[in-house]
Amino acid sequence: MQLATAGWRAVAELPWIAAPARSHVSRLLRLLFAQQGVLPNQVVECDQLPSMLDLVRSGLGMGLVREDLARSAAERNEIAIWPHGRIESSLSFVFKAVVEHDPAIVGLLSVLREHWQIHGHGG
Repeated sequence: MQLATAGWRAVAELPWIAAPARSHVSRLLRLLFAQQGVLPNQVVECDQLPSMLDLVRSGLGMGLVREDLARSAAERNEIAIWPHGRIESSLSFVFKAVVEHDPAIVGLLSVLREHWQIHGHGG
């Protein structure tokens, strides 16, 4: 099978490395396939996202991986990216409200604002 031209059903039937059911990655994977009316063939569960890419590199199965990590690995010819499946996600940095003025939190929020390109208190 040529992965680049494979359809959703064919890709869903391939072995998939799944994240734990309650994780955001698992929810995104289920949503991505559910939108196409199929479910991925989950053969193994991996609870460490960096390890998921290692398992994909080893040939164990397909995985849903952050785009920047996937592109970097693809540029090194370690993996191939299926061009038909992509899903957007939003993440939030959360912390206990009473430590908002702690110098470490203030510094971290400053870095996050710069790198996540957000303004103001919450973004």
